[in-house]
Amino acid sequence: MSLTFSNAPSPKLERINSNVFVSVHDSGLRVDRQSPSVIILFAWFNANISQAKKYIAPLKAVYPTATVILVTLDLSWAYSEARREETVEPVAEILERARDAESNAGFRGILLHILSNGGGMQLIMLSKVMARRFRASCVQPVSCPIALVLDSVPDDNDRRSLVSAFTEQVRNPVLRHSSIPFLHLLCSYIHFSHNGHVQLEVYRLLHSSDILPGFVCRGTRNSAIPRLYVYSKIDQVIPATSVERHIQEARMLGIPVRTEPFEDTPHVMHAKADPGRYWRAVVELWKDAAHRASAKL
Repeated sequence: MSLTFSNAPSPKLERINSNVFVSVHDSGLRVDRQSPSVIILFAWFNANISQAKKYIAPLKAVYPTATVILVTLDLSWAYSEARREETVEPVAEILERARDAESNAGFRGILLHILSNGGGMQLIMLSKVMARRFRASCVQPVSCPIALVLDSVPDDNDRRSLVSAFTEQVRNPVLRHSSIPFLHLLCSYIHFSHNGHVQLEVYRLLHSSDILPGFVCRGTRNSAIPRLYVYSKIDQVIPATSVERHIQEARMLGIPVRTEPFEDTPHVMHAKADPGRYWRAVVELWKDAAHRASAKL
């Protein structure tokens, strides 16, 4: 299959709520057993839909029989935790429907694609929602392939990480610097309303084998989720040292790790800089996860 994505058609997305969009698979296509059943793309803070579609299009080009979910993040995340959970509730519902619909043929697995801190923050909420729903259900956990793409994430410094994520979106240098005091106050509010260190929670969650309660990664020791770290040596938002520290810790935990370090690409701009290299790494990650799962049958 060609990995040239410059001409990949822009996918049609159905809006579920203000932060969740879905591109369902073409029912007329023959199901690809080597494709994940569901792909969830967690976008960076304040990403607009046209930007995020540039990630959805290649995923749909390679995995046309997968349901692709886009989860975005904006300042509404700073509201109550109940509001945050309500936002991602439809994602949990789609996952469960896909699991149930494919129960006879076999659920083909989940590819999680996390972009920056914003993506990690939404993953936290989905994990909490899945845990609550799984505790309330009577179903057994589903064993399936799961893989994790970590693009420009994680960081272990809450204040620096959050302020950088917000100011990265501001192009005017005067406005950017003048907004920093306000952003520090906002980060303090988020810290208080979230009852903890948000980015440290992301950092720790990504080492867990129970990222999606109700789904167990098949084919690895202790259900560890194989992952790909994509990062840059010059990233001003997420320092390479933080990502590399997480990589070392993951390897010490026995988690299957792949890395794709870039030398000079800005934050979450690696796919744009070298799409062939970027998407080839994602495809190879999923191939490895699917192979591990089938080898253990």
